[in-house]
Amino acid sequence: MARPLSRRKSTKVQERRCIYCLEDKPTNEFNTEHVIPQAFGKFGGQSPTVDCVCERCNSRLGKELEQSFSYSSVEGFHRLAAGLKSARDFRPDLASDIDGILIREGPVAGCIADFRPSLDGTTVDLILRPQVGFAKTHDGPFQWHSPGCLPTKEQLQAEFGSSPPCVRWVGAVDDRQILAELTRKCRLVGGGEILVQNVQASVARVDVLATVTQKHIRTIAKIAFNYLAFAQRGLAYLPELNDLRRYVLAGTCSWTPIQKVVAYPADSRARLKWHAVSIRCTGNTIFGVVVPLGILRYTLLLNPVPLPLPATFASGHRFDLQTRQAKCCPLSR
Repeated sequence: MARPLSRRKSTKVQERRCIYCLEDKPTNEFNTEHVIPQAFGKFGGQSPTVDCVCERCNSRLGKELEQSFSYSSVEGFHRLAAGLKSARDFRPDLASDIDGILIREGPVAGCIADFRPSLDGTTVDLILRPQVGFAKTHDGPFQWHSPGCLPTKEQLQAEFGSSPPCVRWVGAVDDRQILAELTRKCRLVGGGEILVQNVQASVARVDVLATVTQKHIRTIAKIAFNYLAFAQRGLAYLPELNDLRRYVLAGTCSWTPIQKVVAYPADSRARLKWHAVSIRCTGNTIFGVVVPLGILRYTLLLNPVPLPLPATFASGHRFDLQTRQAKCCPLSR
């Protein structure tokens, strides 16, 4: 008697391809990748994510790029002001790309300072570096120098004339050492010296001075590439994107995707209010725009090699820091 054929259970494991390493792996080796790193806020169920980054690449890039970006970059530093990071968790030792804080107004305008957590961890205080300032009058403006690089008497006379300049010093310095240095280097000790220490951040507007490093740019390129995979996943696997892939993974190529970096004004309504990311393609070239925290606008060229076929598309999202929601909102060019 013939027996009916039984169905065999399929043992084939479902696989997916990673947009970075381009390896086919079981789906359980992938996790959710957020376009905007979660260290910069969570934005609800509408926030764009991708599921085509394998755990290995996700973990590697998270440790190598996102952690650095979260602390070292100018945007990472401003997480404090935007309320995305507690002052208690601020790590000055990791803020390696922050060159200093420039005081823009008040009696110490032009000074360079550093942010340091308060002893109780509730605030981040502004601590002035040791500096000596010279000016024609007590009202300034002062020209600031580190105590070890004071101008000579001849340089002071060329700048301020024959009348002795007003002198002011700030920061944690020894008054006797400053007076000795003024006598030795400047051959000048006048009256009216003013000692100003530990001016708080609340007394003046400040600018954060930072260096945009390659690791910083690689993180911006990663955000743009992730968003391309969210909006047009098929394009993310094209060989014409291999240069971008290599740049994000290792920074080992002779091409950089950054085309332009523009700073938003300090009084801009966008500043510290939202993140934004968008892509557009008209023809054979894909451009991306990334704006973390509304501070710097990065314009990127994603494919130095033209696409095999022309395409036209555009997509964008804005991430509102007040409502903690993300919505589709393409950026203007």
